[in-house]
Amino acid sequence: MNIQIRGVYIITNNITKQIYIGSTSNGKGFENRWNLGYKNNRYLMAAFKKYGKENFSFEIIWRCEPKDCLYFEQLYLDYYEPWAETEKGYNICRTAGSSYGLKRSEETKAKMSLALKGLKKKPLTEEHKRKISIFHKNRRKPTRTEEAKINARKAHQKYAKRIISINVYTNEVIKYNSLREAERNGFNRQFIKDCCKKNKRNIYENCKWEYES
Repeated sequence: MNIQIRGVYIITNNITKQIYIGSTSNGKGFENRWNLGYKNNRYLMAAFKKYGKENFSFEIIWRCEPKDCLYFEQLYLDYYEPWAETEKGYNICRTAGSSYGLKRSEETKAKMSLALKGLKKKPLTEEHKRKISIFHKNRRKPTRTEEAKINARKAHQKYAKRIISINVYTNEVIKYNSLREAERNGFNRQFIKDCCKKNKRNIYENCKWEYES
């Protein structure tokens, strides 16, 4: 395979119709991932092994500039919802890199509108729906005793990092025992982590976020 693209692509399992959405800003990005067998995605790797790569098709669904790749990938992820956990596809992460939630220019919004025109979701077949239903019915859910649950909570509280949020306008300080607690209060866990690590973003929801020292 010799594919030189910059943009968003879709990989389709021609047997089950499950899909994977990805993007590459590097001309050889897809070819490299394909040859390596997508080792960072256990669901896609397992599907390749089970059905054979020859039963998968590749299609470029949107070409764009490298700086817009993650944005349009997020657009198609939100549209197709190819999540591995729902058996509709092979995508593990619901967010395409760090571009999710960023403000875009009117020109980029116009491109987004153009990308969606005429786009249709591929409906699940009755056979596929039946297989998904059987899978979930036969799925064994691990049982945990109350003691095990308590021990797990204690372990989490012991090693969890405390989080501090500081409102940039009022200087109000709020403390959370962990990222999980902040998430339960309606905040995005990954965005808070990015702020604490001074990575990608500094302010989130008008607050500075940092780990308690």
